[in-house]
Formats: sequence, structure tokens, C-alpha cells
Amino acid sequence: MDPRVFYAIAENDIPSFISLVQEDEGILEQRTIGSLNTVLQLASMSVHINLVMEIIKLRPEMAAAENKKLETPLHEACRKGDIEVVMLLLKMCTSSGYYHCNTSKAIIALNNGKSSMKLDRPGPYYFISGTFDHCRNGQRLLVEVMGLHQSPHSPPSTIAAPPETLLGPRPLPSSSAEQSLFPDVTFYSVFVAHIFMLFGICSCY
Repeated sequence: MDPRVFYAIAENDIPSFISLVQEDEGILEQRTIGSLNTVLQLASMSVHINLVMEIIKLRPEMAAAENKKLETPLHEACRKGDIEVVMLLLKMCTSSGYYHCNTSKAIIALNNGKSSMKLDRPGPYYFISGTFDHCRNGQRLLVEVMGLHQSPHSPPSTIAAPPETLLGPRPLPSSSAEQSLFPDVTFYSVFVAHIFMLFGICSCY
């Protein structure tokens, strides 16, 4: 492997790494001597999530590439215990198997025809038929589980009342004023209610 690539990954130097790839895309296919680790495996070892994402954008199929020990980048991320890199690689491995109909890297195999699976996390779930050529003929399923959407709650705005000293004392309404006020309010409420009823009926048709 080109030493410049090795050090760019070790230092998490994304601009230098991208520049090297632009010079020669064949760098992405290089492996280390002895262990045969790919650039994605090295990035997974170094737990550089942003660099891992950049490499996956360039070579998504590299998520399933194996080294001399038949280990994938996911093995390295699990060994380091970085949950972000693990989840990213896990998603890429399953999506790669889904689109390429590759059953060799399946997370779980169901073969009794009555199996059930709990979809307990948001995100994509990939299902393919393990029977030869069935997946390539369209027998596969992608289920996207949505996360919980919580509407932001904003407390009602309150308008401070002006001081009583500025307004002066409020006069108490007389009984005659009350009698003339409440019938008007009642009539107005009934009138508005009828308008809403009319518009509601019209909007249905």
C-alpha cells in the first residue's frame, strides 16, 4: 500500500486522502502487505467515522471485502467497540447483499416459512430469498422503519396586561348592561357556529 495513503488514514487526513484518490483511483484497491487489509479496514481500525463514510461513498462494495483472515471492516469496528462505525458498516453490508443478491453475509437465515422478526429500530431492513436465482428474479423486500416524530411543543404566548394604575379602576357592569351584553354574545356564537357548519358541509362535497 502507498505509504501516503496509510498515513492519511492513520492521521484521519480526509483532504489528503481524497486528493490521493483523485490522482489515482486505483489506490482504493490497494491492500497492506501480509494482512491484506483494505483502506476501509484501516479506517475502521482507526475509528474515523467521517473517513469511513467517505470511503463507502467511493466504494460501497468494500464494506464486504475480506482480508487474509476473512474478516470484514465490520469485524475491525466491533473489535474497537465504536458503535457509530459498526452501525454504518452493518447497514452497508446488508444493503450490499440486498442489491447484489449475496446470501453469504446474511445476518440471519429463516427457512421454515413461518418465521417472524421484530423490527425494533428505525432504519432499513433487507430481506432476500436464499433460493438460487429467486432474488435476481425479484424475490426480495426492503422495509423502511420510520422513527418517532415528536411535534415540538411551544407554550402559548402570554401578553402581559397593562398595570391597573394606567387603566384606572374598571366600572362594574350594571344589571341592564349585562342583560344587553349576553344575548348579543349568544347570538354571535350561534351565528358563527352555523357558518362553520355550512362551510363544513360544503367542503365535504
